[in-house]
Amino acid sequence: MNDKKLTIAIAGASGFVGRKLIEHLLKTTNAHIVALSRFPKKSDNPRVEWRGCDLFSLLEIETALKNVDIAYYLVHSMLPSANLDQGSFADYDLLLADNFARSANDNNLLQVIYLGGLLPSTLKLSKHLESRFEVEQVFRDKKFALTTFRAGLVIGPKGSSFKIMYKLVKRLPVMVCPLWVNNPMTPIDLEDAVNCLGAVIGKSESFNKIYDISGSGQYTYLNLMQILGKRLKMKKLYLKLPVNFVGFSKLWVRLITQESKDLVYPLLDSIRYPMLCDESRRFKLDNYQ
Repeated sequence: MNDKKLTIAIAGASGFVGRKLIEHLLKTTNAHIVALSRFPKKSDNPRVEWRGCDLFSLLEIETALKNVDIAYYLVHSMLPSANLDQGSFADYDLLLADNFARSANDNNLLQVIYLGGLLPSTLKLSKHLESRFEVEQVFRDKKFALTTFRAGLVIGPKGSSFKIMYKLVKRLPVMVCPLWVNNPMTPIDLEDAVNCLGAVIGKSESFNKIYDISGSGQYTYLNLMQILGKRLKMKKLYLKLPVNFVGFSKLWVRLITQESKDLVYPLLDSIRYPMLCDESRRFKLDNYQ
């Protein structure tokens, strides 16, 4: 598809994936980029327009998506909001996604590209992963084509999961390691994730497809903490325990990192499962270049 006249909107443009995606699109496309933010901002690039948009407002989203061809949805509500202070993050996720899907549908968007989470091969999902899966369902059966990417840990500056891991390694001389630190996972580098997201713009072969994305290696959380400790040139003692201690882990992770429980608790609930890329759904970037 010729992208010279494309207008691409990014919901979640202020996040660490969104900002990297803007950089990538500026380098690889000629599209006009509409970055959605709760408050309008000034841009130093004429091809980037920051539009003020409160995703809780259906009217504001409908206005923000006018004359947009393709949209990215990178929003995950892990923190409290003043708009629905009695709701959970899962409530926010569903409400925001429904608002966005209805507005994208009414504005006749060609394609929505959604970044969700890898799903473990278990019938029981954490609230965090269940919410990401439910958002996928909200986007289905609309007039626009949906391209879904599922990723595990995205490693990059200012990523919430990576930031928590960094603080633990940086602040603890002795790491107490319950069983969950040995769960296997397939993380992906931020730049690799963005390359995948940018490769499917307007590509009909990606319409209504689900792709898993990951790096080339399989690791455990312990592996990554050990690698990070070496990069920081810090000597660490790792004490392995034969129990999971997920509930206790939530408390000490929050204590050490000083991060909100609304962020820490859902993430810790998710890591009790293996988070592996499904090879039958693995995205092959070479097919789209």
